[in-house]
Amino acid sequence: MILERIYSIIDSVGILKEVSFEFQNAKFYYITVETEKIGSYLFDCIGLVSPIMEGKFIIDDIDISSLSYKEKAAIRRKNIGFIFKNILLDPDSNVFDNIMLPLVNDKSLNKQEKKAKVTKLLVEYNMSELENKYPQDLSLYDKQRVSLLRAIVANPKFVIAYEPTELFRKEEEKKFYDLLKNLNNKGIGVIIITRKIKFPKYADEIYFYENKFM
Repeated sequence: MILERIYSIIDSVGILKEVSFEFQNAKFYYITVETEKIGSYLFDCIGLVSPIMEGKFIIDDIDISSLSYKEKAAIRRKNIGFIFKNILLDPDSNVFDNIMLPLVNDKSLNKQEKKAKVTKLLVEYNMSELENKYPQDLSLYDKQRVSLLRAIVANPKFVIAYEPTELFRKEEEKKFYDLLKNLNNKGIGVIIITRKIKFPKYADEIYFYENKFM
């Protein structure tokens, strides 16, 4: 994934200028930012949520910057999983159904295959006992573990996380970052956007995005 001098406008308010990064599969990246506002905008930009006004955004040697929103959404679903700072689990769905959400519109899998993928992840991450619980019944740490499984259930090439452990206790932070780092063993690139790097030893590369609002 390559971002080359991207300009992006979010909600007609924030402007990201000259965003240039290169990310590879199975690598761990930090992007440090000065403010929460910039971090949020950058998360949306790299996640193909915000519009690209100028520059190139290349995935699999294809420049997708000029594609329609619908086309970008299809590429996003295939390539990028998200872990949000504020978690954003569906409170009306149990853990199993929350994890399955990215597979809902996947026509390449039938219902049983989708369920099998979720079950396999729950077993692999020792979370089977949580599958029928609802977000309000979970600790913050367990909620974010559910978010991680939701992010990877569709086998993305990259997972993007924005301040994923900001409210965690220190011991929980280390355990969660271990889970993120282990995604590299699955061939998944991990991109952490943060104001403060928690575990620099995990990084294959550290970028700094300077505030370049126009």
